[in-house]
Amino acid sequence: MERLIPEYQDRLYKTAFAQLQDPADSQDADQLTFIKYHQSALDFQDPEHIRRWLFCTVLNQARDLHRAFWRRSRAEFDDAT
Repeated sequence: MERLIPEYQDRLYKTAFAQLQDPADSQDADQLTFIKYHQSALDFQDPEHIRRWLFCTVLNQARDLHRAFWRRSRAEFDDAT
């Protein structure tokens, strides 16, 4: 973990930001990705496998955060009408 965070954090954040266009949500997606990595019991074969897993996971986290925003916003809009 100590090696991965400095190496990937900035690029993962930029990847999430490209999807979300929100700094706070992008940082959340970035942090959730490292938490999932830390909690995973996966046996990574090599550094390339780790890199692919991290970027796939941060994109999934960004999509989940984006869906949650729209679901929340739609419910608030439905209640207002």
